[in-house]
Amino acid sequence: DELDSTYYYDRGIALHALSCHLELLNHFSLTSSGRRYFIQSNIIDQMMNILQHNCLIDNACENQELFHADVSIIAYSCMLLYNLAYEKQIFSILKQKNLQNIFSKLQSSKDNTLQFVYKTLSTILSHDDIDEENEPMELKKAYAEYFEKTIIESKHKITLSVLKNIKERDDNVKLRFLNETYLTNLSRDIEHLSTTKYPSNALKYKNVARRVRVVAKQETKEVESLLDSVLQCLNSKFYLEVFEKIDLNKTKVTSRATLTNCGLAAKHIFFMRECPEFLFRHDYEQRKDIANSLGKKMLEYTKTIFEQHLSILIGDEGKENIDETKAARMAALSYHIKILNHFSLIRSIRSEFLSLPIINQILLILQDQSLIDSNGRIADAKIEVVEQALILLYNLGMNNEILSMLRTKDIFNICLKLRLIKDKIIHFMSHFLLIMLNTNVYDDIYDPHLLSKTCIEYIDKSVKEPRQLYQGIKLHRLLKHLEIIVQNDTFNESLAEEKEGISVITKCICVKTLDEKNSDDQKQEIFKKIQQSAVFIIWKLSFYGPTTSTKLKSNDLFIEQILMLLNGTSKKSIQHAKAIIWRLGSEEMIRLEQIHKKKHQRQNQEDITGDDQFLSTDEWDESIPYDVVISYSSNVHDKILTIKIYNRLLSRGYRVYSEKQGKHRLELMKKAIGKRKPILACLSTAYRASKVCMAEVEYANKNSSPIIPIIVEVKYKIQGWLKHIIGGKNPIDLTQKNFNDELFEVLEEIEKTKSLD
Repeated sequence: DELDSTYYYDRGIALHALSCHLELLNHFSLTSSGRRYFIQSNIIDQMMNILQHNCLIDNACENQELFHADVSIIAYSCMLLYNLAYEKQIFSILKQKNLQNIFSKLQSSKDNTLQFVYKTLSTILSHDDIDEENEPMELKKAYAEYFEKTIIESKHKITLSVLKNIKERDDNVKLRFLNETYLTNLSRDIEHLSTTKYPSNALKYKNVARRVRVVAKQETKEVESLLDSVLQCLNSKFYLEVFEKIDLNKTKVTSRATLTNCGLAAKHIFFMRECPEFLFRHDYEQRKDIANSLGKKMLEYTKTIFEQHLSILIGDEGKENIDETKAARMAALSYHIKILNHFSLIRSIRSEFLSLPIINQILLILQDQSLIDSNGRIADAKIEVVEQALILLYNLGMNNEILSMLRTKDIFNICLKLRLIKDKIIHFMSHFLLIMLNTNVYDDIYDPHLLSKTCIEYIDKSVKEPRQLYQGIKLHRLLKHLEIIVQNDTFNESLAEEKEGISVITKCICVKTLDEKNSDDQKQEIFKKIQQSAVFIIWKLSFYGPTTSTKLKSNDLFIEQILMLLNGTSKKSIQHAKAIIWRLGSEEMIRLEQIHKKKHQRQNQEDITGDDQFLSTDEWDESIPYDVVISYSSNVHDKILTIKIYNRLLSRGYRVYSEKQGKHRLELMKKAIGKRKPILACLSTAYRASKVCMAEVEYANKNSSPIIPIIVEVKYKIQGWLKHIIGGKNPIDLTQKNFNDELFEVLEEIEKTKSLD
């Protein structure tokens, strides 16, 4: 009853939590050792209370999806009972319970799982003894088989929640809450808190804050409807009031997480953290208008907030021990600076800082002698303040006048010290501030491995965001300064060796996160900056060994985009794109070295072939005036069609060199290509994946040997690096029904190359 009234809006979350716990209990009940623990508990009575809850039963019968909390709770309760019923003691107890009324209600359930579990439990209890077939693991298999059969027969796309992981189901449940009614109620509750005052630790703040936090992560237009309500809270008198009187969370637990976040009362968390976080994610379409109103108000509030709390970080007070109240005040400061960061991304707001003391106040925090202790560490409670302070200075540096002012301050020496701190954000921001202040310091990087790892994280996160932004840092600005840092060879090598380094940076070229048709000129200009910087960085990375080149060549989407840039309008992008193509095109010798390193070939197994193994060892015979050379993969299906082509050419009187060699295949093929004979490249997915095949066709292209592209795989489409190598020639598709007609076209191409000789 309490769930249905006092905590109505949290009912779904509470039931989902109960469902998760019941699912966990089911897992433990699958083994005999696990079931023994249940015997000593009152679990049976608790399950009976759940199953006799009329509201739960009625709601469960009306729904037919297992991820609906009411359905899953009833289902998991029944499952737990029939698993435990395999133990004699519990079986006897359940036999004495009256479950017929519950079974009668569940007969009308729409969900297949509920139908299965209640019938299974009913059948088990109808017997006088325990049946070996009802062993819990066997019942689990029976459920899976039943459910799979039900899906096929009914053609319903029902999630197999019991067989899926908890995270996947959790996402479904969250999305279930976000209907129009839920959002309307939440909007009403947010607006209510913008006008009505409650005690700082009132449960209402905590409940609304939790719901705002959940919906803020959803990128939907429906969720953005809450933005006006959130703005009312941030524009209300309560935002400044929570800074004027810092209250603590009465239920806090002593830990770093507590001191930096939960140390604040529920009201403070709602206004300082949850409302701003929602704003950061959902003000994209109105950001300029919001900045000109709310942004300027936040700048005004900063004077009062800094006057009240800045002193705890500087001077004698900054040297004092940090108690819970001080830690909470520092957390409050970091939240407000984070809002300033958000608005500092808007050009008009950045200029406002010139007439305010905020920059000098931020510098007071960073240069205070008490910030770094004798062990070279920063107190945990101060870490986030320093992180946000550095991000703010970095963003403000986009204004040339502010940048000039920063260069006259001691910020350079401050960053030299802060980069040594063992915090990845402080380490990261310190280096980027140093580069912003002086582009010639790229040679002096502390811990390049950590810096490269953090760079990849920021790029990967921001390239997926609508605003190309992560933790207050714009992607195009990060990449612009990364162009400078990659001139450091040690850092560049670390970046190239990062597991996802190359692929993440290529996303900046390949993944167009902005809608070109609907985006304005400014957005398009930002996208061009992102792409140009990424091309330059990729070019620098391409010098680091065969692994880098292999990764780039295997990314067809990247190659397609680079080739498109060659026809673009940006001279700089064209220049770097050409440089990348040149670098990749000169990698044939490196490929050869890689092949030689992989000499783990199986001997005496003529039935097994791979990319670098062939069944015979026909040598190139200098005395034979070959007319054409065939290059093909060892894929069985490719070979069948290639042999057909080979035999047809022989029957027409052509002297064909078919390179079937094993470990010396590439060297001998180079001899054939050196005679400038036309090469029939039998293209397929397997051909594209073969290092040897790609090395052959690259060598032919490099030495200007005529290449005749032939398709030997149905519906195969040439793209990426392979498309570049064959020079955009139209391939001849020999997989079609009119094989003879297409083969005639091949003969014509061979004759054309003869006439050129």
